Amino acid sequence: MPSGVIPELAYACFDEIAFDNAMAHRAEHLLNFLERTTQSVPIWSPVAAPNTHPNVEGFFNLLEELGIHRMQTTTGGHPNDRRRSKKVDGRYLLTYDLLADLIDLLVCRINGTKTADSDDTHLEILQKAVKRRSFMIRHVPIGQRDHLMKFDICENGVIGRDHGRPVIRFESARYYNTPLRLAMNLIGRGVTIWASSKNIQMIEVSLDDGTFLGKMPCEPRWANTPHSIETRREITRQLNKGLFVSGGDDIVVGFNKHLEMTAASSKRAARLLAKLQQEQSEAKNPDHQGRNDNDTETGQTYSISSEADIADGDFELSAEERARLTTVYRR
Repeated sequence: MPSGVIPELAYACFDEIAFDNAMAHRAEHLLNFLERTTQSVPIWSPVAAPNTHPNVEGFFNLLEELGIHRMQTTTGGHPNDRRRSKKVDGRYLLTYDLLADLIDLLVCRINGTKTADSDDTHLEILQKAVKRRSFMIRHVPIGQRDHLMKFDICENGVIGRDHGRPVIRFESARYYNTPLRLAMNLIGRGVTIWASSKNIQMIEVSLDDGTFLGKMPCEPRWANTPHSIETRREITRQLNKGLFVSGGDDIVVGFNKHLEMTAASSKRAARLLAKLQQEQSEAKNPDHQGRNDNDTETGQTYSISSEADIADGDFELSAEERARLTTVYRR
């Protein structure tokens, strides 16, 4: 990939990005993703006009002719294409992740081949252009890079009320930290929620005016065991249908035991169990463990011992910290 070979292109951003006029390309999720990552300007082609963006169509043609149509599972370019598989062979079916990996390898292969009118590869030509400074390169700001790599979910939410205290509800669970529970004036305010789909024990939240509210761990019954957003949704689905009853304080651990008991008789339960175990083994971020909330603005760490402490307001803050709560969370 260019950014792996040419250091100057790491975290480089396109100024414009061309799309077909598909409905998915106008989705709010996609536009929000562009806004929070590269700030590229989307340009949509006219309907049924493939010649408007020949570079895009040419790239798709390379992917099809040099890779996709050479696979056993190709559907061809049209119904009468001889390359179209008449019989589906289950041995060659691909998952989305595997297909994405194969496309990455195909792009690397194309970039590493020589061009038709030169002895240099595509990457070597690009590297020379960068050294000559033939064009301006815009990069993702350094301060945003770790944030973008860490989170792949960005959603809008509203600060709700739970037993009279502010709380954020996300994916069927409650999230909060100590400063949020004290800021009663924030109830009803819009927020932006940042989360990682691989582990949603912890989220980061900002107000609609950009004020950072800090990291917010999940409520205790979800907080102790790493799990992905898909696992959370599966557990919630089974809980709602009465297929699983959590008898302990940790829902994910209870679900894990439920799968262990049913894996021998259910292939689906066995797959879910293997996936859950893999998620827990891959969770290496210590920030997702426990219930300690770190306030990045003051460096002060707050420890919440139980939900009763929060509900009763049984924790102490200095006068300076209480004053900050009324100034940082501005209207």
